[in-house]
Amino acid sequence: MYSDAELTLAYKFANARVLDFPYPHFFIEDVFPKAFYEHLQESIPDPSVMIPIEQARAVKGYKERF
Repeated sequence: MYSDAELTLAYKFANARVLDFPYPHFFIEDVFPKAFYEHLQESIPDPSVMIPIEQARAVKGYKERF
């Protein structure tokens, strides 16, 4: 079963107008229902608790990449 957010995304994606200039592309506004998007925003961790990826694991990365 699909959630409302998934159905909204699928509907908007399937009905997006493709623009050809300067290259084929599309832009979708309000791709998620407002309540779902607000929940996503609230779920983002506070940047103060994030650390650079190379401190979290044995990989190289940019200091801005958490």
